[in-house]
Amino acid sequence: MEEKAETMRSSVARLSRGAEDHNSSMGRCNPSEMSVVMMTITAHPNAAVPIKRAALTEHLDGKQFEGLRLKPVKESKRTGVRKRGSFYNSVSLQYVNGVGNNKCIKVFTNSKLHVTGCKTVDEFIETSQRVCFMLSDVTLKPLHVIDFDVNMIVVQFYINAALDIGDLCSILKGEKYSREVLSACYNPDRNNGLVIKHRFEEPAGIGFHSATEMKSGKVSDAGKERAITIIVYRKGCVRLCGLKTHMEALPSYRFITGVIESVWSSIATAK
Repeated sequence: MEEKAETMRSSVARLSRGAEDHNSSMGRCNPSEMSVVMMTITAHPNAAVPIKRAALTEHLDGKQFEGLRLKPVKESKRTGVRKRGSFYNSVSLQYVNGVGNNKCIKVFTNSKLHVTGCKTVDEFIETSQRVCFMLSDVTLKPLHVIDFDVNMIVVQFYINAALDIGDLCSILKGEKYSREVLSACYNPDRNNGLVIKHRFEEPAGIGFHSATEMKSGKVSDAGKERAITIIVYRKGCVRLCGLKTHMEALPSYRFITGVIESVWSSIATAK
């Protein structure tokens, strides 16, 4: 696990260098440095210990354990109905660290952990190990994380200008970008950002394959084609979603900043 974690740490530095090299050719666009908004990671403990939902809920009911607590159930803003806090095969927890960067954890009955909200791999390791320590107390079995799979990474950066995302949407729907852009949609009634599906071909050897894939020997060397979601907001914030690795951000980063640079005079207003 530590080797995979170290690869993630080094990829953050490589991403920054790649973005800096690209930005040196930028003129008016001049995007900011990319930062991780959040990651969703599945942790695999050393043993598949059955977790009894009732026992875990009772253990944490009305109290905290090393910063962990049952995730509060909130009402839906749209319907006013209280959302489900946990499902039949999982219990939803929250790790409160006191600095405003709370993490959400789903503990499944097979002891796998689904951790959302970490910005670094070290935050993930700390959070998952805390949960395992608590689960060890509940199950009386020593648990610790031995592997993990990255489900999603979201990064963002800023462009120091107000953007006409309606016009940008029309431009991206044109024939010029038909190969790279699978879809571009701006519907302010549903999302206040322009949502772009950018075609991404994963080079051979990139990414983190799951433990199951590695053991099966079915990992293909061929590149996989899928979509990275780019969301552009009027105030200049840009988010890249659906990444499996930090380095996957670079092609979409280069693409959208290059497009904005090329049509700057028609869509951008300096702040």
